[in-house]
Amino acid sequence: LYALVRRKTRLIRMPEGSRSGKLYLTDRQKDALADAGYVLWDWNISAMDHAPGYTAEAVLAKIDAALKTSYYPVIRMHCTETASIVLPQLLQRLTDAAVAVGAITEATAPVVFP
Repeated sequence: LYALVRRKTRLIRMPEGSRSGKLYLTDRQKDALADAGYVLWDWNISAMDHAPGYTAEAVLAKIDAALKTSYYPVIRMHCTETASIVLPQLLQRLTDAAVAVGAITEATAPVVFP
């Protein structure tokens, strides 16, 4: 990340979330990460912007549907061409819907889902 944006970060995201079918971080492991200075973030909406065959329209439709049931949406996106097309439209939709939009920094209280 530093090579791309010239910025160091202690933010981390587990590939499939901290409590997925593939990975489950215990409270002890989460504490160890925090003690080492890392800030763990989870997500609860996958944009699927990295999946073959998902068009920008399909990604937006998936996110729109997920937003209807999410009380605290944290959207996972990837560095893809599809994401670069979707992001401006998504930010406008979220702003229009009065959903809080902002950058996650090390000072932001992390969201870790149970």
